[in-house]
Amino acid sequence: MLWTLFYKLLQYMFGSLVIGFVFGFLGCLMLKHIRHITKQAKWETFFMLTVGFISYLVGDLWTSGVVSIIATASMFAIYGWYNLSPQGRQFSGLAYNVLAYASEALIFALLGLGYFNSDKYIYSWQLVLFSILFIFISRFLVVFTYQYLCVKVLCKCCCKKKS
Repeated sequence: MLWTLFYKLLQYMFGSLVIGFVFGFLGCLMLKHIRHITKQAKWETFFMLTVGFISYLVGDLWTSGVVSIIATASMFAIYGWYNLSPQGRQFSGLAYNVLAYASEALIFALLGLGYFNSDKYIYSWQLVLFSILFIFISRFLVVFTYQYLCVKVLCKCCCKKKS
């Protein structure tokens, strides 16, 4: 039972990553070799949004669409950025910032309206305090573990001491 769940989790995770990387790779190749797309900055941005959305739709059919769109976006961020024209880089950066701020505003507006639209909930103050305490402890552990790894391990490998 537990192994079946673990297998399904791995199947969904790796399936989504493969779908996202394939769409990202194909999108980057198209940006590089099909110069008709890179004639205007708005077409480059529209093309990247379309490839990401198609990756989400295909990923959502069998696995997780969110993970596949993250993989596609990482492929475009690493490889697709260099295939854009300078105007396309500037236009897509501005367009994605506008979309990010609009999405954030919409999410917080819906969360705020959902609070007033819902019935009264009974909150457990013990659960709230435990959650806050757990968040602080885990954040503390993650930050200091990361700092230790960066300072102690990476500096030993990459930085040479002057003698």
